[in-house]
Amino acid sequence: MNSIRTKIIAVAKDEGAYLAEWIFHHLYKGFDEIEILINRTTDNSREIVERISKRFPQVSYTNSDFVDWVPGSANKKFQYLAYANALERTLNDTNKCVTHIMFLDIDEFWVHEDVSVTISDYLGTVPQGEGVSFSWLNEYPKANAFEMLDNTFIGERSRLVKSIFPVTNGIKKVRLHQPLLKQNRYINVDTTPWEEDPNISEHSKKSIYSPAFICHRLFRSPMEYVSTLATGRMSGAEIPFKTNRHGLPRARKESLVTVVLEHEQWLSYESKRREFMEELDLEQLRLKSQKFVEERYLKSISYLSSFLSTHHKPLLKLFANVSCKEVENAFIKHHDELVSSYVNNVEKIRDLAISCEHYSLKEARRLMQMALKLRPEGPRIIEKLKYYDNELANSGIC
Repeated sequence: MNSIRTKIIAVAKDEGAYLAEWIFHHLYKGFDEIEILINRTTDNSREIVERISKRFPQVSYTNSDFVDWVPGSANKKFQYLAYANALERTLNDTNKCVTHIMFLDIDEFWVHEDVSVTISDYLGTVPQGEGVSFSWLNEYPKANAFEMLDNTFIGERSRLVKSIFPVTNGIKKVRLHQPLLKQNRYINVDTTPWEEDPNISEHSKKSIYSPAFICHRLFRSPMEYVSTLATGRMSGAEIPFKTNRHGLPRARKESLVTVVLEHEQWLSYESKRREFMEELDLEQLRLKSQKFVEERYLKSISYLSSFLSTHHKPLLKLFANVSCKEVENAFIKHHDELVSSYVNNVEKIRDLAISCEHYSLKEARRLMQMALKLRPEGPRIIEKLKYYDNELANSGIC
């Protein structure tokens, strides 16, 4: 069997708070090369990667701001262009002899149920020449900000995948989740044939989490999620937020997947992670990046307060199920102002409560109780309050 040499190519924008952990994790998992494509970045990401690369020269970064210099709509395809450029450079570098490539984001972690298994170990168990598509596990939001990985992964199933592919199959078209190959052969993580959902490209017909998967840390924590909403790019946008977000997931125990890794193996992993951070003196750089995230969070809160009066409906979607006190207070303040302007119009107050159901059942109940005071016998109001109480009780929220 030919020797396996793997490379990750990753795009990073203002990811300094997370880069060190993400790089350590994939070095620990045995990836031979890691190239970070840094774009539109104002935090200290470059400084962090430079420090790591002095000790681990297989880690590098490339400035990818060139895409934004191209006129027209090219920058809307930034990730495709950046990946294609890095892919071409990699394939033309005869000194490295990379056999497998994977496109990952900094919120995506390749995880094997056996902590000691490296990516090369795993690839050695699958048929030669096959690409492998790993299921996403969308991690449920953590309670506290900046929590590192632990040995328990709790999340929702996703049929979206991320794939590693052998370069011998030839690249036909760059795609973010499953690049098209000239010999387009992919298998599932358990080596069964991969089948695409006929209705959604790059989505599998089924989600498989053994023996490996991609932990997708899209949300991290409520504060970090709100921070990522603030793009700071107003050009052509009505509001300064990432409008392709849909809030945090509402807890549904029946839909959650739990994967627990062996405790002693994980203790060894954590020990190596601490050594990595301490040896490279990364803590102060991480703290500086975390402060950047916190400041961006405050910017997001400021935007929220400014745009609630004009963009209430889309903001209900973006901030759905976010428990941050500043977010809750901003919506409460705006809703109370609306209720005051309704001058005891019970239908408007009731409808406002209903419009808030996706955002927060707790807030919907608070507003519906105001409607109940004005119409104590209203059947729809009473029915809705029973529904809210039942749902909140099942979710553990009082």
